[in-house]
Amino acid sequence: GEWGATVRGPHRRTSPRYIVIHHTADRNPPNDPSKRTVSGAKRLARTIQRAHMNNFRFSDSGHNFLNSTAGVLLEGRHGTLNAILQGRNVQSAHAGSSRINASPGIENEGCFGTGRSTGCPGEQNARTLQMPQAQWESLVELCAGICKACDIDPDNIRGHRDFFPTECPGELLYN
Repeated sequence: GEWGATVRGPHRRTSPRYIVIHHTADRNPPNDPSKRTVSGAKRLARTIQRAHMNNFRFSDSGHNFLNSTAGVLLEGRHGTLNAILQGRNVQSAHAGSSRINASPGIENEGCFGTGRSTGCPGEQNARTLQMPQAQWESLVELCAGICKACDIDPDNIRGHRDFFPTECPGELLYN
């Protein structure tokens, strides 16, 4: 892949019904892993893919897309973009259920919890919990494009917590 992905597949194509929003629970700017750079976003994508494949034994990244703090969008699960452009998705492993994993999952770099038990890094405060504007705009554009291509009602853009007992994608992003 463009970011040095380990390419496996092909993955089964599915008919998506939702878009599922996630956060990486990483530090937010100014201490974000990608440092708001393209090379940093690619490095983060490789790190996530390695963790998903080695720790969870997934065949690829669990999510379909990664949205970095700079708004750099990268395909996670190989073949997703091509499938979306054809109104489909590729089966992924981001939400704990094959029914929900038939829909694309978008991983957003950062942590958007409110300071309760979120599993987020300790430096979080009100200033660092905000999603950078470029990242927000990228997320909105990606969701709009997926909704249009796959005929998904925008009301079906959901948080990971809607399908699995987790705080993801954090209270602020969920709202």
